[in-house]
Amino acid sequence: MLAWEHKKLMKPLFLENTKYDYFLYLEDDMAFTFENFLYFINCYPSLQPFGVIPSFLRVEYSALKRCWVNTDCKRPGLAAQHRKITLGSATYVNPPYPYCALYLMDRDMVKEYLASESFDFAGSKQRSNWRTRARSAMGLCYERIPAGFTSRYVVPVDEQLHPEVDCYVRHLPNNYALNNSSEFARIDVGEIFIAHHGS
Repeated sequence: MLAWEHKKLMKPLFLENTKYDYFLYLEDDMAFTFENFLYFINCYPSLQPFGVIPSFLRVEYSALKRCWVNTDCKRPGLAAQHRKITLGSATYVNPPYPYCALYLMDRDMVKEYLASESFDFAGSKQRSNWRTRARSAMGLCYERIPAGFTSRYVVPVDEQLHPEVDCYVRHLPNNYALNNSSEFARIDVGEIFIAHHGS
């Protein structure tokens, strides 16, 4: 339950203190960069009218594959099955598994979160079957999901459906990629979306 303790601070130390603009929660083994932050604040205003939130992908480095691998996806998701949002040259798609061990919110999002089932330990079980610690990092992922989407989270992809690097957040222990018997961290992060069956 330690991972849930930060929620007690959100109202008295954040919402009631007007000098803060953003609230970031992340697990203690994640590397969140300034580039990650800039990606979020630059993308969120244009995505907000669609009801989705720019999110992140946990990555580790695989020495065996010599590339970044997605920590959480066990198998690629079929991007063609999900609704996409295209804004100019940018395209956004739901990640196959949206858990990323963090959430970033502005003040309006925090207000929405505090009033949601996801904020409550018992209520969050109505939104997801994730385990206790994972649900503490769930944020607004499963609140008010727009029609056609599997969660409220989206990540940017290029024309080949490769996720853009600004949404990568490194899982510092790299323990799944180092464990050859693990079912996690097996897929090149550039291949977690596929356009057609069998590709």
